[in-house]
Amino acid sequence: MRAVLANAVTDVLLDFLEKGGPFMVPLAICAVVAIVVAIQRTLALRRRDVLPRFLRAALMALPPGTDTGHLWQLVKDNPAALARITKAALLHMDRPREENTEVVQTAARRELMRLEKGLAVLELIVGISPLLGLLGAISGLVGVFSNLGTGQTTADTVGVALGIAEALNTTIFGLAIAIPTLVIYTYLSRKVGSLAVEMETLVADLLSKCYVGELAAAG
Repeated sequence: MRAVLANAVTDVLLDFLEKGGPFMVPLAICAVVAIVVAIQRTLALRRRDVLPRFLRAALMALPPGTDTGHLWQLVKDNPAALARITKAALLHMDRPREENTEVVQTAARRELMRLEKGLAVLELIVGISPLLGLLGAISGLVGVFSNLGTGQTTADTVGVALGIAEALNTTIFGLAIAIPTLVIYTYLSRKVGSLAVEMETLVADLLSKCYVGELAAAG
């Protein structure tokens, strides 16, 4: 039963794609790319991989003015984004706070670019999928109406309606790709922003704790 149902669904899908014309090919490519990128970025942006729990706990529990040797052992070989930013801060503790802050900000921008990697592809697919669908529909409609009265197509109402329906398949497919891709893109963009703010807060707090003596002297 399941095999029959699967075959029926496959036949319907193939028929839908075939009737859509040549523009279904780039749309299908867009769909595959969107799925692959969405899965890859969703896995890459897992909170536990970007902001490891043990590292967050260590940063928050670090007493002001204490030695950061234990913290260095936690981050020196850790590939997480928060660990790399923390490592940049610890490597430049011999510099004044203003210079170290600039180093940390540069590292944070670099990590933000890594977190945003792939989102531009999703944004592009959101924009071009409906346009490809519209282009395919227009191309199909031009073919329908240009053949009216030539004897190559049926000129009655039913024939024209069926031709238009087939021409609009690309529009349906384009929107079916763009809408979920837009939802995923928005979700991932918000997640990147949230992770970036939390990383910035944790590292700023680390600098405040490490330069507590400098701040006291300035006060």
